[in-house]
Amino acid sequence: MDGLSRILQLKGGEGSLHSPPLRLALFWIEINGRFRQDATPQFPPPNNILSGQSKLNLALFDAAQLSSGCVISTVERCEIANYLCQQLRHLNDIIASETLARDLWIDPLFHVFHISPVLHHFLSLPRSSIHDDIHARQRECFRLAGILYLGSLRSKFDFEPGAGMLYGTKLQLALGSEGMLPKWDSSNIFLIWILTVAACSPILFDDLRMQFAALLSESVRSIGYVTSQDYLAAINGFMWCDSAFGTSLNTLSRQIYGEI
Repeated sequence: MDGLSRILQLKGGEGSLHSPPLRLALFWIEINGRFRQDATPQFPPPNNILSGQSKLNLALFDAAQLSSGCVISTVERCEIANYLCQQLRHLNDIIASETLARDLWIDPLFHVFHISPVLHHFLSLPRSSIHDDIHARQRECFRLAGILYLGSLRSKFDFEPGAGMLYGTKLQLALGSEGMLPKWDSSNIFLIWILTVAACSPILFDDLRMQFAALLSESVRSIGYVTSQDYLAAINGFMWCDSAFGTSLNTLSRQIYGEI
């Protein structure tokens, strides 16, 4: 990807690509490359082109405002986290509507125009390490889980070559750092969603999914989700694509509440 960036810079940057198909191809190639590396995209998404076929609200959000030097609030008060939640919910609604009307999963372009733009946002977020303060680590877990969620959606359309484990192992490391479990107090629903995404993700190996499921089982009880109905209501009410992962979620719920 760095080689591609240098070539484009020598040619005048992405603005030199006057052909919409070429600019869209650059976007697609870069998203795939950065996703495999967990690297920040170097080029802005071509929203003027994407908006022609996307039902998303593609207004740009200034992720630069959350630079590494900023004071990071709790996840539920983080402006960009709330924006990304809105984007994910909108994407879930679009998928739900489309699956009622047609066989969405055979559409080879849907994920280019609907999943990749949101993935670009998540990949553009600044990273945090296990040595940062707890709120930065919580936001990092949300970033990693968001990418896992979108990668899992992408895998419904096309073969996923294994990048998911990069995010799963990073998430496991972050959640294992001091003070991260079993609950996040005012941000508990984010923690439960993050663990659910990882425990359901088809792009993680089974043993890692099982480890996340065990953490989830501990957290739901610590937070006070007494029954599987409590848990399912919380996840479905927060942010979940039932069309893609409804069966997986129900199976996970029965597993962690001993109903299997």
